[in-house]
Amino acid sequence: MSTASAEAAKAAAELYYNNFIEEYAIYFTVPVAILVIFITTFVYGFRVNILDYILYFFQDLYSIIFIFNSSNNNKKKTEGINLRKALPIANLRFDYLTSKLLISGIGKEPLSVDIVCKYELPAPTWYSRNQQYDCRLSTSKNVIQMQQNKGCVFSDANVKITIEFARIFCSKTSNGLHIFPTLTTLTDRTVRLIGISFEVDLKPSMPYRLSKSKMFINGFQSWSPTGSVSCASRMSYTLLGLPIVSRPVAGMIRNVDSEYWGRGDGLTSQHMTAFQSTDSKDSILWGFTKQTTAIGEFFFHRNTKKLTCTLDYEKTLFSTDIGMKGLVEVKVEPLLVMFGAIDFLLETWATECAPTNYHRKLSDVKTSVGWCSWYKFYDKVSQVDITRNANFIADEEKMKDIDCRVVQLDDGFQSHIGDWLTVNRKFPDGLPGVARQIKKKGMAAGIWLAPFLAGHGSVLFRDRPEWFVKDQLTGSPLIAHLNPDWGSDFICYSLDTTNPQVQSWLKHIFSTLVAYGFTYFKIDFLVAGIRRGNRYDRYSSRAEAYRKGLDIIRKAIGPDCYLVGCGAPLGPSIGYFDAMRVSSDTNAEWDEMFLQRILGAGDGPPCLRNALHFSITRSFLHRKWWLNDPDCVLLPGTGLTNEEMILQLTVICMSSGVVVISEDMPSLDLDKISLLKRILPTSQLVSGQPRNVLLHRFPTLYVCSGCDPSQRSSLFAFINWKNYDVTIDTKIDLEDELQYLSSNRNEKNVNNKEVVHESNNKQDDVFSNFFFFDFWQERPLRDDLILLMKPHSSRALVATRFDDGQDPKLIGNSFHLIAMVDGRISGQMDLKNNYFIVNVRDVACEVGKLWVAMPTNVVTDLNTENNIKSNAIVNVTSTTDLKSHKNWSVMEFSVDATKIDGGDGQWYIKIQF
Repeated sequence: MSTASAEAAKAAAELYYNNFIEEYAIYFTVPVAILVIFITTFVYGFRVNILDYILYFFQDLYSIIFIFNSSNNNKKKTEGINLRKALPIANLRFDYLTSKLLISGIGKEPLSVDIVCKYELPAPTWYSRNQQYDCRLSTSKNVIQMQQNKGCVFSDANVKITIEFARIFCSKTSNGLHIFPTLTTLTDRTVRLIGISFEVDLKPSMPYRLSKSKMFINGFQSWSPTGSVSCASRMSYTLLGLPIVSRPVAGMIRNVDSEYWGRGDGLTSQHMTAFQSTDSKDSILWGFTKQTTAIGEFFFHRNTKKLTCTLDYEKTLFSTDIGMKGLVEVKVEPLLVMFGAIDFLLETWATECAPTNYHRKLSDVKTSVGWCSWYKFYDKVSQVDITRNANFIADEEKMKDIDCRVVQLDDGFQSHIGDWLTVNRKFPDGLPGVARQIKKKGMAAGIWLAPFLAGHGSVLFRDRPEWFVKDQLTGSPLIAHLNPDWGSDFICYSLDTTNPQVQSWLKHIFSTLVAYGFTYFKIDFLVAGIRRGNRYDRYSSRAEAYRKGLDIIRKAIGPDCYLVGCGAPLGPSIGYFDAMRVSSDTNAEWDEMFLQRILGAGDGPPCLRNALHFSITRSFLHRKWWLNDPDCVLLPGTGLTNEEMILQLTVICMSSGVVVISEDMPSLDLDKISLLKRILPTSQLVSGQPRNVLLHRFPTLYVCSGCDPSQRSSLFAFINWKNYDVTIDTKIDLEDELQYLSSNRNEKNVNNKEVVHESNNKQDDVFSNFFFFDFWQERPLRDDLILLMKPHSSRALVATRFDDGQDPKLIGNSFHLIAMVDGRISGQMDLKNNYFIVNVRDVACEVGKLWVAMPTNVVTDLNTENNIKSNAIVNVTSTTDLKSHKNWSVMEFSVDATKIDGGDGQWYIKIQF
């Protein structure tokens, strides 16, 4: 047989094999699946969840055949093709074939979107129920395509919906659309708007196997879990999802009033979500950019691979023009859809959500250090405890470096939940006396409240039952929270913030506390204000009711007081807070307890791992919506290992958020705060961002880059979340990061014009362009970039740009983790006077070390006594060669800046050449 005949016979056999497999594979998988289901049912009984897992297994098995065949058939077609092509311009148009909107340019294939408006009209008779209607784009007979494909208009007999869009950006690797719906009523009857949904078919953009796709789940409120999960996973519910007890217990943590609560056939995310395939570098993000009148929620249905983007209104539309058609026009919350790298998408979405009507600019809000009574005293706190700690913080010499400016009284002072101005017997001088004692010591007085809650035993609930949100089923006050630690206030109810009397009461409470002298307010359990129920004002949605309460509080305390939120629904809270808790409560225990994993599954119970995890995954909100609050820092001696302590300090410092201490300071060994000083104060210019937040449930790389990478250092924190030792090759994760920093190195030429240097990775080793320094281990890294990490630990590496010249470089310090990134610790060469100067300012630590790299011949000729000048006490402790950079050495300087000249905390070192 000739060679040509053999090749033809081989191709024919291959084609026959592929066709046979594709045609008859189903006849094999289905009988086997039925047999396995029969055996499993016989052994374990009928259980829906077991059947789900079996069906998913055979569905994946069946898909492998087609993936394998298609990969073989298309292998030659994809060879030599650059799969990361420039994206087309994002566009939105109405498709007459499917009667749906088509979004193109977002991902590889167009995505079809159906829009549904659900509303009610009053019942025609008193004995019948309200009539519910769905105005759906795909079934509407009145669809008009706008000119120049700018959107469409569709309607039914009662409402009209206009869809417009705008492109927000477009580049080679990322683009996006902003969709702006508008609702207009066409009837003179009262319309009760239930919600508006965008139903998106994600099949074209997702792999066949759900296990190969990740979904970013954003929690509803401060404590709720946030992070990446597999699209094939299932939602976990409090108390195993039991219908009677799960909802009231989880009501303070989850969005239990959602129509998707309790469903096991999909995944839910609040405010936004994102999807990414495990074999792709790009993601698709969906998010509502405004939540002032509705609550945005996303539900991904596993079986159909459809994403439902829902806006929960449930409000009666109001108009003063009674009797006219076209009475009400509602600007629906815009929907943003973007394609690109997930780090960029998250920050872009957060920026798009940020309003322009903040009470003050977030850039003007400083990150301060405070003290809180909660984690040491809990609800047993007394006035003696507050006074003793305030006096110690103000008078102790070792505490002055920390610069603690706030003393906050937490839960435990009130007589009952809701009776905030009536204190218990542990506070004989009342709240005015507490504020007076704190202010006397030169610090701001802070106080904790839960303003939207009232306990069953409170005077407020006993005397004013009409002030509370009513349960839609029973008509009785809505139970918002169950807390056994509050005794007679075990059952708590939601205040109706749309009631004018409640609004006056809120204004009175907070204005009175301001008059007492409090200027720092931490308001907690805020979810109570957004629970579903019957309110005084039926024209307000629950999101609007919640924001009315926040608006009253902010106006009562004024723009200069500091407002911290906790237990708050995040999206509807934008615009009112200076800082916001973005994690669960911390704890001296690393992981959740056994019972918490079972009964509190999906709630993010208090533990250190959850607090750090949620803080990292919500880093993109920092200084866009508020200052992030990662919860209190736990000091040594609380039960944490040294590795867990270092990891906690690393995350809190790189998040650049609020730092709060919660210890009994007079009884604390002050030597234990030496580690804390190395992260204080946190930065106001830079903050960390996790990498691969979608591909990894627990991100292993946390990055903080300076404003100018060519002049300042960058910080890379590697994290081991596991309970065993791991070895990390940092070159795998750092190659792209360093390549980006190298390619964006900007300089000025002789004409003062910017020149961009782009390095070629094929010719240059990108790692040789940087010095690496391990901050917590206080040593330069030579060629040992493979890290052995203990359980629950982190390694913080400072990377400093190495130029081809002979100028010295500051490569490390032990004073502050992030100060070399934001410029508070900097080193630069003065060519005119021929000396290298290191400037240090605004760091709490006064005794430490610096590491400066310089050519070996310069070190040899350096006379340390005559050539080094400083306003601090400086000594050269050692000089070592750098293996990673030939003919370069590192000089280690020990510095004592406790007695510097001038007393302004700034000091310098000049090295004369």
